[in-house]
Amino acid sequence: NISKYFGVSLDAFILGNDNRIVEEIKRIHNSFGCTRFVFSHDMFTFNRKTVIETCKLILELDFSIKWICSARLDCLDHELIDYMVEAGMINIFVGIETGSKRMQKLVHKNLKLDNIMDTLIYLRDKGVSVDTSFVYGFPEETREDLSQTLALMADIMNNRCGIINTHLCAFLPKTELSERYQADLTPTEKYSNFTGDFALEECGDIISNYPMLFPQLMEYKTEVRTSLKHFALFIRVWMQLAPIYQC
Repeated sequence: NISKYFGVSLDAFILGNDNRIVEEIKRIHNSFGCTRFVFSHDMFTFNRKTVIETCKLILELDFSIKWICSARLDCLDHELIDYMVEAGMINIFVGIETGSKRMQKLVHKNLKLDNIMDTLIYLRDKGVSVDTSFVYGFPEETREDLSQTLALMADIMNNRCGIINTHLCAFLPKTELSERYQADLTPTEKYSNFTGDFALEECGDIISNYPMLFPQLMEYKTEVRTSLKHFALFIRVWMQLAPIYQC
């Protein structure tokens, strides 16, 4: 239950202040008895040296903890994973976004897709549960790009090395994507689960009058994107059925 985890601020962590993070863990533990933590930072493993030093300090505590984090897959290697697991990591969230090399370049993710399965399988073998995240419905995405993404998802499922989360591409305000396609965005009733649809009826007039402030609540129509109306549901069903297929 995620409510049993205590979030730790990591602004200082990225700057290399590993002592401060461990001291904060100690204070939280002493005050609340908490032994489960979330390291809440998308760039948790960016500073490799600090991660290793933090793991070493965690191992020196007179109590053990379990923790989860997020990371880029290209900021993980076997040695670093070993340190993290020994220090108590039990779950990690990684954004893959797409299994297409072409789309990796277009969205500036630039992961080396050939190395992904090796890292995911290593995490699995170390007993770490993995949440992977994919985005579908990019404006430039073709059926071939989507097929490559589905092939990567199939590898993850068949090797049982990660849970798959999918998100319809959202045009977040002031991003390169929303700036490029803003003139072609239209009202929609299909919202990305990344943004949700909370209180949209109450705010309908504001959204209509100021579309530039709310591009994430608009739609960019392409033939491929339109055909993916039930894509997220399909993936959820596929994940449930995959173990049955294997049996």
